[in-house]
Amino acid sequence: MGGAAMTSYFDTDIVNLELSEFEKNGLQVYRNYTKSLTEQRQKEFVAYINTRPFDPAPLEKMLQKVLQEDARFLPVIACAFADDELKDLFSEAIRPGVPGGKCAMLGPYGPLSTFFNRIQLGYAFDLMSADILEDLDLLRNARNRIAHEWDIRALSEFCDTKHIAAAPRSAARTSA
Repeated sequence: MGGAAMTSYFDTDIVNLELSEFEKNGLQVYRNYTKSLTEQRQKEFVAYINTRPFDPAPLEKMLQKVLQEDARFLPVIACAFADDELKDLFSEAIRPGVPGGKCAMLGPYGPLSTFFNRIQLGYAFDLMSADILEDLDLLRNARNRIAHEWDIRALSEFCDTKHIAAAPRSAARTSA
C-alpha cells in the first residue's frame, strides 16, 4: 500500500522533487488544470479563427512594400502593419457597453492609443505569444530610433550594426 501506488499518476519530474505527497499532489493538479485549460483555449481559438474570413491582400501589399523599399524602412512598414492588425484585433475584442465605447479605448487618449500599449496589453491578455511580443518590441525600438534620428550618418551606422542584426528572424529573412 505505500507511496509507489499513490505517486503513479505524478509526472516523472514531479515524482523526483523533494516535496511532500500533499505538495506533489497540488503541483500535479495545478499542472493538469493548466494544461487542460490551455488546450481548451487553443481549441476555442482555432474554432474562432476558422469562422473568420481571411483576406491576404493587406499582407501581400505590406510584403510588396517591404520588397520595394530600402531596408531602413522595414521597421516603419512592419510596425505600421502590425499596429493596424492590433487595432483591428482590439476593436473586435472590446465588448459592447464599455464606457465611451471603442473610440474611447482606441482614441488618442485611451489605454490602447499607442502601438506600445497595444503590444503590452496584447501580451498581458494572451492575445500574442512571447516571441511575437519580443519581435514587435525590437521592431518598435528600431522604428523609433529611425523616426527620431536627424543625423543621417548615425542612422546609417544604426542600420549597419547589431540593431538590424538583432531584428526578428522573419524580418532579417525578408530584408536579405
